[in-house]
Amino acid sequence: MDYFNISLIYYGLTDGVLFCYIYIFMEHILFLILLVTIMALIVNLPFGYMRSGAKKFSLKWLLYIHLPVPLIFILRNFFGLGYRVIPIVIAGAVIGQYTGGLIRELRIS
Repeated sequence: MDYFNISLIYYGLTDGVLFCYIYIFMEHILFLILLVTIMALIVNLPFGYMRSGAKKFSLKWLLYIHLPVPLIFILRNFFGLGYRVIPIVIAGAVIGQYTGGLIRELRIS
């Protein structure tokens, strides 16, 4: 899936058609970015839950933070997203870790 090679496909067409294609393309990319970010958040929920019960900076704590990273990398590459979306996906992962820890704290208290 090469999303960035639109000039060869639509060479010689009017600007209106090209603009329409770029608009649909941008909606598709934004949807994929949102999908991968939500998946990163969901994957990190159980790890954040377990991380909040581990001693800070222990081996378990570090594993619970870093184990979902390869899965998120695979998801990002599977959907064809480049390196530019990494900060957005990391934000989703951090929110998932935090929310998972918050759920554990609320269940305990």
